[in-house]
Amino acid sequence: MIQFQIQGMRCSGCANKITQAILKCDASAVVMADLESRCVSIASDLPAASLRNIISALGYHVGDPG
Repeated sequence: MIQFQIQGMRCSGCANKITQAILKCDASAVVMADLESRCVSIASDLPAASLRNIISALGYHVGDPG
């Protein structure tokens, strides 16, 4: 499981937008977003760099994976 801090993720719509973008690239991914901590946890076969690029392309600033 990879975790990213997401600056700009402020509502459930933002979390859904990120989740859908990741699922579009990896339909078997598991994405959990925590709005309070602005953290997204992702279980995916995609490398961390690809996941970061997917989220960044949506206009969010992505912190280092944890």
